[in-house]
Amino acid sequence: MRMPFYHLQSAHQQLVARQLVPGENLYEDYGAVLRDVSHPAPKS
Repeated sequence: MRMPFYHLQSAHQQLVARQLVPGENLYEDYGAVLRDVSHPAPKS
């Protein structure tokens, strides 16, 4: 799904409220998303 980055926090809050994603998966800002996407943790 495509959405403007400035709607990200609102979308995540709605998903958490509906218990569709865990709260710890909530990003605080778009920079954190870019860091995770650009440099994902190595799979073990």
